[in-house]
Amino acid sequence: MTIPDSPTDGDIALACMAQFAGELHHLGLRDACISPGSRSTPLALAFARHGGFRVHVHLDERSAGYYAVGLARAASRPIALVCTSGTAVANWLPAVVEASMSAVPLLLLSADRPPGLRGTGANQTIDQVDIFGGFARWSVDAPLPAPGAGAARAWRSLAAEAVARAVGGHPGPVHLNLPFAEPLVPSGAAVTLELSADGGLTPGAVPVPDAPPAPITLSERAAAPSPTDPDPAVDMSQSGSDWAAATTPTLPERAAASSPTAPDPAVVEELAALIRATERGLVLAGGLPATPGAGGNSALARLATLAAWPLIAEPTSGLRTGPPALEAGVLLLGAAPFAATHVPDLTIQVGATPTSRSALATSAGSLRLVVVTPPGAEADPGRAAWMTVRCDPVPLAAALADRLSPRSPTAWGRAWAEADRCAAGAVAAWMDGLGDEPFEGRVARDVAARLPDGALLFAGSSMPIRDLDGFMLPRSGLRVVGNRGASGIDGSVSTALGLAAGAASSSPAAGTRTLPGAGGTRTFALLGDLALLHDAGGLIWGARRGHDLVIVVVNNDGGGIFDILDQARLPEHEALFATPHGVEPAALAAA
Repeated sequence: MTIPDSPTDGDIALACMAQFAGELHHLGLRDACISPGSRSTPLALAFARHGGFRVHVHLDERSAGYYAVGLARAASRPIALVCTSGTAVANWLPAVVEASMSAVPLLLLSADRPPGLRGTGANQTIDQVDIFGGFARWSVDAPLPAPGAGAARAWRSLAAEAVARAVGGHPGPVHLNLPFAEPLVPSGAAVTLELSADGGLTPGAVPVPDAPPAPITLSERAAAPSPTDPDPAVDMSQSGSDWAAATTPTLPERAAASSPTAPDPAVVEELAALIRATERGLVLAGGLPATPGAGGNSALARLATLAAWPLIAEPTSGLRTGPPALEAGVLLLGAAPFAATHVPDLTIQVGATPTSRSALATSAGSLRLVVVTPPGAEADPGRAAWMTVRCDPVPLAAALADRLSPRSPTAWGRAWAEADRCAAGAVAAWMDGLGDEPFEGRVARDVAARLPDGALLFAGSSMPIRDLDGFMLPRSGLRVVGNRGASGIDGSVSTALGLAAGAASSSPAAGTRTLPGAGGTRTFALLGDLALLHDAGGLIWGARRGHDLVIVVVNNDGGGIFDILDQARLPEHEALFATPHGVEPAALAAA
């Protein structure tokens, strides 16, 4: 093939995207989930030819999005997603919603037609600008790649800004809409972007930093830059690269910013005094991100112990490990006679919104409810909070514990402990008496109890997460996660596969903090049959890549959760809600 003397648009686009991808790698990204498409060729080639990225190819953008959600959680760093123009971008939306509501950082890199083709009826062209609305932490319509003064710096600066936005005080998805002109396939001609130090860049020789800094991890998000520009959508569509200096802060400026996740000392003192004065209290822990390092989320358990309060911990909190966490806590909250006579004077609710209705009712019914949630997150659907504290719950709990002296045992604490012992014993005896009779709660209990130490369990939405909440026995050495941001059943298989890929990835660089067990963790999933069928396409990629994932399916031939909801009384219950399907999950998996 003859290489032309002058670079084509494809050569220029690849050179610019090589700079962009190189900066992402420099900042710690290691994975790119790519769905095939013509318009995204420059992006796909930049990641593939860099040499430092694991490239995960998915035919289905919807599955790719959820795969990236799982991968980001397990790898504890942002994941890049690449797709072509048109409806491909829209297929990311469910995963973007989950990532946004679960504070999972993603870089959404959508290819687009040149701006001049928008609104003309051009093939595979839709309005992609700010398509994710408020679910994106930042949305940028980038210019067409072009050479010129500062072009290389502009693309690297955009990459750095995107990562800073994704892992800032309120982590989540960032959307960069990237238009490319034809031809999209590079010719191989040399491209000079007027690099001040490196000189020209040839598409076939993308530089890889010899010693990149340690990756930015989710656990370090409190120290990550927090951009000051309040405008979530930025138009960078003007021609050339002059937009860089005008709209993008320099790297030193970004590094000087900080995120407001540390607890306010005045709030700490006020809460500590309130806890000292309150005997009838309760700590209610919803889903929490894994906290690496000594102690992890145990600061919350220490707080409950010092206050002599019961701790009711959802499996996704990482605190269902033994005392002070109750074994049958959520069942006690659902027992009306007990709940009516044991209303807390003060409930401290931390993390995500509670899963069970009884826990929500307890929070709302407390004389005083303090909701502690990270900045940008909401966890008070009943608007019942007496006080809302927006900070990382773990440092707050640690600060409170440092200001408390151990309280002597109280009648309140003894009543909860005795009720928990009786309830747990009754449940165990009842389950033992079931014999071979199937019961979903026993499946959840037994699966969680028998997984190996260090395992990662993905709990599907609908019944699996509720069964674990009600019946999982306290244990250590197991991390339970779920898509509880939007609580949908969609994307469950792909999310679990992404978790497996991230957990089994190579060991991180020395000094990098990652999730417990990363680099060899075994991954399991507990799903309902409808969740499996809804994302059956994800099984294709799991089989091809040989992911270490075991999926346990509770097959009740339809939507079993509707049996416990008001819809069960309707004559249309089976046809419109239970929806029996007759599919055998084992046969589907073997296909």
